[in-house]
Amino acid sequence: MAAKDWELAEEILRWLDCENLESKMLGRDIFNEKAPLSREQLEDRRELPDFMADFLDAEESGALSGTYSVDALWRSYHLHLLEISKTHGCPMLGEWAFWEAGLRNALARSRAQEIGVDLEGRLFEESEEESLYSEMVAWASEAADPLERERVIDQNRLAKLNELAGINPFSREAALCYLLSLIILDRWDLPREVDTKQLLEVFS
Repeated sequence: MAAKDWELAEEILRWLDCENLESKMLGRDIFNEKAPLSREQLEDRRELPDFMADFLDAEESGALSGTYSVDALWRSYHLHLLEISKTHGCPMLGEWAFWEAGLRNALARSRAQEIGVDLEGRLFEESEEESLYSEMVAWASEAADPLERERVIDQNRLAKLNELAGINPFSREAALCYLLSLIILDRWDLPREVDTKQLLEVFS
């Protein structure tokens, strides 16, 4: 595939960097070694993508605070993906970023309502499908335990990616959806020896 398509795949893998930073912010001793950034790079803030560096600067300045500043991190990432999708001419990635951001908005609102947290400035822009996302979260909340709720949410993610992949299994869009799906599945069923970075060979 073209070099610009390889760049899209690399930006998708930033999802793992965001998960690692989220864990660090929440004080969790969890680090996914499959992410593009190493633990040392994240700790020392070396070679960070611009969206992540800007987010950390805002947090350090006091513009963001509290546990739910992680929602602002994901907002920054999804805005970044939207920009990348435009510059690289990939509407599918933009649609995914917008859909995933809407889902995370609904999840964040559900948490915030429970504890009375103000999320102003931390969420993505409103979507016409807000009610759909809210119904999805409400359905997941009926699951027996938190782990099962996560599985329900991820099942919805995978269904959306299957829709976005289209009918041509060899298209750029299908390859990117495949990579996104593997990132999601890796949390559940894939064996530990699977290396997400090696998945980029699909794009060579």
